[in-house]
Amino acid sequence: METGLDKDSLKRKLSVMRADSGKVQTLIRLGQQYETNRPDSALYYYAAAGKLSAALHYPQGTLRYIANYTAVLNVQGKFKESLQLNLKAIAIARQGRLQRQLMKALNNTGAVYQYTEHYREAVNYYLQALPLVDSIGSLQERSIAYGNLCGLYRNLKQPQSALRYAQLALAFGEKNRDDYAVAMASTNLGNCLKDLGKVREAISSIERAGRLGRKLADDNIQETALINLGDAYLSLKQPAKYVPAFKAALPIARKISDVSGECFALHGIALGLFFQKEYLQAERLLNTSIAFARQHDQKEVWSRMLLLMSDVQIGLGRPEASQDYRGRYDSVSNVLLNAPLQKNIQELEARYGSERKQRQLLQKDLQLAGKQRWLVISLAGLAVLALVFMLVYRKQETLRVKAMLAGEQQERRRISQEMHDDMGSGLTRLLFLTRSLIAGHEAAPKISDAVNGLIRQMNEVIWMMNNERDTLESLVAYLRAACGEMLDAAGIAMIFKVPDKVPDVILTQEVRRNMYLAVKEAVHNACKHSGANTVTIAILTEKGLAVSVQDNGRGLATAGTALGNGLGNMRQRMENIGGNFEMVSEAGTTLLRFSVPISI
Repeated sequence: METGLDKDSLKRKLSVMRADSGKVQTLIRLGQQYETNRPDSALYYYAAAGKLSAALHYPQGTLRYIANYTAVLNVQGKFKESLQLNLKAIAIARQGRLQRQLMKALNNTGAVYQYTEHYREAVNYYLQALPLVDSIGSLQERSIAYGNLCGLYRNLKQPQSALRYAQLALAFGEKNRDDYAVAMASTNLGNCLKDLGKVREAISSIERAGRLGRKLADDNIQETALINLGDAYLSLKQPAKYVPAFKAALPIARKISDVSGECFALHGIALGLFFQKEYLQAERLLNTSIAFARQHDQKEVWSRMLLLMSDVQIGLGRPEASQDYRGRYDSVSNVLLNAPLQKNIQELEARYGSERKQRQLLQKDLQLAGKQRWLVISLAGLAVLALVFMLVYRKQETLRVKAMLAGEQQERRRISQEMHDDMGSGLTRLLFLTRSLIAGHEAAPKISDAVNGLIRQMNEVIWMMNNERDTLESLVAYLRAACGEMLDAAGIAMIFKVPDKVPDVILTQEVRRNMYLAVKEAVHNACKHSGANTVTIAILTEKGLAVSVQDNGRGLATAGTALGNGLGNMRQRMENIGGNFEMVSEAGTTLLRFSVPISI
C-alpha cells in the first residue's frame, strides 16, 4: 500500500488521463488513500480500476484491484465475496504465469480461509505460496507471509511456533523500515507473548503498534491495537484499563465497518459492566450485541456473549433464563465440536509441510529403512488401534453402568470430558505418528483412515453421552455439522432448512441417538448410491419432530437394492423410539422422512 499521497492531486491527475494502464494504477493509489478511514470510497475507486482493467484486458491491473478490494471486504466480514475474487485472482495469475501476483493471491486466499476458521484450506494455500515467498518475495512480502503464519499457528494453539514467525515478520519489517509491517508484526508479537503468559511484554509490543497506527493515521491498525490491548488487560483482570480500550475501539470499528472488531469491542464493554455489577446495562447491551454477532456469523464472539448473558441472568436472579442462554451457548459451541482435535491434526500437517529441513531429514530416514520396519510399525499401529477401540468400548460400558446409579448426569459429563481430553489427544498424536513413520507405504492410508474413523466415532459417543446436549436445538446443530462434513467430503452440496425458531424441547438420549443415526444412514446412502449433486435436509416441528432427507439423484428402486440392510436399519431405529419411517423414490428424487411423536 502507498499512503500519504495527496488525494486532490491524484483526482486532478485522473481527470486528464487517458484510459490506459497508468490510469488503473492511479485509481488504485487513490483508493488506498481512503482505505484506512473511508472504506466505501476505497471500494469505489478499486471497483473503477477493476472495470477499466477488464475493458483494457490488463490482467496485472485486475489482480491489483482484487488484492486491494478484498482487503476491505475482509475487514467488513464479507468473506464469501472475498474468497470468490481471490480464487479468480489465482486462476488469472496462473494463466498469465505472473509469479509475484500468484504468490500474493495464494497468501490472500489462505488468509480468507483462516478468517473463516477453515484451517486445512488455509494451510494448503500458505504452503503453495511459501516457495514463491522464499524465492522472489520482497522484505515486505516476507513480513506479511510470516505474519499470516503467525496468526495461523495462534489459531492452532501453538504459541511457540507462532512466536517464531512473529519475530521473523518483525525482523523483516524493521529491516525494510516499513512502519505498516512493523505495526502489524508488533501486534502479532504482543498476542503471542500474551498467549505465553508474558502479558507485560505483550502490552509494550501492542502499544508500539498503536503508536505507529496513530503516526500512519491508519484506523485499522489503531482499532486492532486497542482491541488486543483490551484483551491483554482483560487477562490481568483490570477493568479500569480494558474497558476504556474497548470503548475507544468501538467507534473506530464502526467507522471502518469492521464487524469482527465491533463484536469484540461490544463484548469487552459488556464484560466490564458485568464485573461492575451493572447487570441491567450489561443485559441491554448484550441483547443488541448478540443479535449483531449472529447476523454477521461471528461464531466465536457470539458464543462468548451468550455465556456472559447466562452469567448476567444469574446476577439478575433469573436462574431459568440463565439456563436458557447456557443451552444456546452450548448449541453454538457444538457446531465446532471437533475443532480442538482437527486443529491439532492440521497444525502437525502444517509443520510437516512448511518446515522443509525437517521434512528432508524425515524423508532421508524413511529411505534408509527396510520393508521389515514398515511391517513392524504397521502391526504395532494396528495393535494400538485395537487397544484404543477396546478402551472406547470400556468407556461406553462404564457409562452404561454408571447411568443406573445416582448422579447419572454428572457421571456422564465426567466420562465424556475424559474421553475428549485424554483419548482425543492420544488419537491425534497416533494419527500424526502413523503418517510420519509409514508415509509412502501402502498400509498408510488404511491406518490413517482407521484412526480418523475412530475419532469421528468417539466424538459421536461423546455427544450422545453428554446430557447438556439433550435439547432439540443441540440435535439440529449436530446434524448440520455432521451431515455437512459427510456431504462436503463427497462433493455434494447441502441445503439445511430449519424453522425460524427451534422449539426449546428436551429429548431423551435414546431419541437423539436413533434419530441422528437414522439421518446419518440416509445421508450416507445418498452419497453412495444416489448420484446426486444436492441433498436437502429439513427439520420440521409442526406435528412432533420430523426430519426429511431429499436428494436430486437417480432415485432408489426398492428396499432390496444395493442398499442392503440400510433401509431396514433406518426403519428399525424409528420403531425403537415409537416413530415412523417413510420413503418416496420417483422421477430421480429420493425422499426419506423420519418422524417421532414428541410434545413441541
